[in-house]
Amino acid sequence: MEIKNLTGFVLLIVLTGMILGVGVLVLDKFGTAVKDSTIVVNESQAFVAAAGTTTFDDLLSMTEISNQSVSCTTFNSINSCANWTEAGGLVLNDSTFPTTTASYNVSYTYGADTTTATTVASVVTGLSPIASTWIPLIITIAVLAIILTLVIRSFNTKR
Repeated sequence: MEIKNLTGFVLLIVLTGMILGVGVLVLDKFGTAVKDSTIVVNESQAFVAAAGTTTFDDLLSMTEISNQSVSCTTFNSINSCANWTEAGGLVLNDSTFPTTTASYNVSYTYGADTTTATTVASVVTGLSPIASTWIPLIITIAVLAIILTLVIRSFNTKR
């Protein structure tokens, strides 16, 4: 590889990286968009030390946490009675909730996986080794080729 050809090679690697990056981002957003919005009502969950988890992840919204004596409908704000995460983690904040083990009914909406979402996730997982393994390997080989060319040319005494 000639040093004068380096500009084209660098542009090729950068363009390939950009196409892969944008493609993976678009596929990830598409995979999230094709999930089915599914409502779960009154799922019984055990909370230990005011913390619990839902059965499903990819939570989109939380409707209510309640039992026979207490109900919570305000979430993820300064004065909320509970917080939830997209991964399904729940933390009770209100002093009216006991901090010991207790069972509550939880109502929420989550993004259920579809065949399309699973397939897109597989494609994203399949593309990941290209960015993490193959592109650095190609760059390393190109740099070594340039160094090898310079070393071989240095032994050439004819001009």
